[in-house]
Amino acid sequence: MPSLKRLEAKREDLEEEYEEVRKKLKWLKKERAIKTDSEAKYELEQRIEEDEEKLKEIEEELDELDEQINQAKRVENSDLEKSQTFDLLYKSLLKLGYWEQHNLFE
Repeated sequence: MPSLKRLEAKREDLEEEYEEVRKKLKWLKKERAIKTDSEAKYELEQRIEEDEEKLKEIEEELDELDEQINQAKRVENSDLEKSQTFDLLYKSLLKLGYWEQHNLFE
């Protein structure tokens, strides 16, 4: 499983790409409204459809990454909780004199 930092970096890159495509799409739609030539409008329509499809793909990737990031964070938190539990147990055993009792038993 990729590290949390790599997932977050990939997410940032996708966010930037999403914004660029969104700006391009906005510009293409403005151009389509201005153009009077039907052939130019048709070409713009094709490019708009392609970019809208690309936006959907990026959104799906972002959703998947968000899920992976959330899962990685849950795993991290779980590991941290386990570590804290073990530390607490170890400290409690030391307070109870575990080592002295262990040595006496042997």
